[in-house]
Amino acid sequence: MRSSIAATASSAVSSALNTAQQAIQNTINAAVAAAPISFDSGSSDLGALDVATINAVAIPLKGNDTKVRVTTYGPDLALAKARGDNVAAELESAGVDKDRITVRAETAPNDPDVAVDNAKIEVVSD
Repeated sequence: MRSSIAATASSAVSSALNTAQQAIQNTINAAVAAAPISFDSGSSDLGALDVATINAVAIPLKGNDTKVRVTTYGPDLALAKARGDNVAAELESAGVDKDRITVRAETAPNDPDVAVDNAKIEVVSD
């Protein structure tokens, strides 16, 4: 009987966590859709609007343990990494613990559906 109750409780907690993470992702998506985090070609610099978007993304990440992955692209890995590191640094300065942020830098794919001069921020599970 106890194992059945424990399994039910575990399932309920897992479901609530997934729902909370999805809500955070939806908030992030809305902020980034309203004002994408973008870079000038060949640059890793963030503009004032980019910083404002990153600050908006940080709001739902405060007060919880949610982890995020920042994905950035560039013509080479050095630029892609610099872009991701700049976004991560802004998230950290907005109050998100750096241990909760990972950066994935990639060279620009030959896929027209990928916005290579934009940053993507996704909630990730542990």
